[in-house]
Amino acid sequence: MRAAVPFTLSLLVLAGCLGGGAPAETKAAVNATAGGGLNLQSMASGAPPVDAAKPTLDAPPQWRQGEWWTVKVTDGFDGGVYTGTRIVAGMEPDDYLVGMPQGEFSDQLMVLHIPGFGQVSKKDLSFDVHNKNFAPLNFPLTEGKEWDTAFEGRPIHAKAHVTSPTEAVISLQGANDHMNVTYDATLGEIKKIAYDGYADLEVTGHGYGYQGVVTVPHMFKLVFQNARVAGVLDGSAAPQPGVDETVTVDPTFDRVSFVILLGNLQAGVPTAAGYYRETVTGPDGTSYDLQYAPPEDAGAYKMGFFTAQHPGGDWKFHHVAAGPGIAMAEGIAYHVYQIDLPSGRILPSTGQHHHGG
Repeated sequence: MRAAVPFTLSLLVLAGCLGGGAPAETKAAVNATAGGGLNLQSMASGAPPVDAAKPTLDAPPQWRQGEWWTVKVTDGFDGGVYTGTRIVAGMEPDDYLVGMPQGEFSDQLMVLHIPGFGQVSKKDLSFDVHNKNFAPLNFPLTEGKEWDTAFEGRPIHAKAHVTSPTEAVISLQGANDHMNVTYDATLGEIKKIAYDGYADLEVTGHGYGYQGVVTVPHMFKLVFQNARVAGVLDGSAAPQPGVDETVTVDPTFDRVSFVILLGNLQAGVPTAAGYYRETVTGPDGTSYDLQYAPPEDAGAYKMGFFTAQHPGGDWKFHHVAAGPGIAMAEGIAYHVYQIDLPSGRILPSTGQHHHGG
């Protein structure tokens, strides 16, 4: 999915982004729960001791409980700018648990997929995007090192270029994807992402010792991604005459963050005609609606971000794409854990109730 590409190429990109098209029939989402709740491990907190080893590119960083980064993300669709704070709330055997301040949870950052939240691998800081692992780093980071990964399921080839003893730039190339990722060992994290036509990320601050309640989106999963393109095509560019779809979401999820995306797919062509509308109705009967009638914000996309609690059940989608563009909804469902810092105590929450805490 990209913001300004030729219409025929857009269909190909969307086919990759939508993973073969959304189901026209009712389909249950696979339960992402592995059972039993969180398996928290003890971990160091506060700033590293003064005699700690100096950061290098040789090994992944050792994150600390309460470590935080502030970020700014600029999306490539409608130019929206979103800020937030990523906080290491805890650690399981193989993953760090990364969340946001309880009162500042961002649906925008969840749905744009960068930076990573939820379970972030201790081995390489990778995380899931569209239910597939995305590994923009591969330690040790050495000059010319290459590996394969995927973003939203689309294959991407990565190659590292070391620019200093503590910094490397990784170029990730796919058929219709190009991003440069800058890793800074002194921050223990990716400090910059430039992803053509998708989004840019910048780390604006870093520190230790966060205090407060952190919301962790645990075991998140892409549960719906439904669209119509140019009126009668689904996300895989296959003919799909119907405009209504239903998807069943597993009832054990606590929350869903989702986006409605509307707009023109023709690069450089003024949006002088057409009408786009997406109506999403949740299991509780709540409707979420977005409309785009050119020449409103001509040539751009229009996006709306939403949250729904207790998303289990049937979700209904009504698509109208009357023109050379798209009407689409994408949702990421997850289990919610509230972790108090600095104590590390798991507070009573929906996720704990469902999965045993």
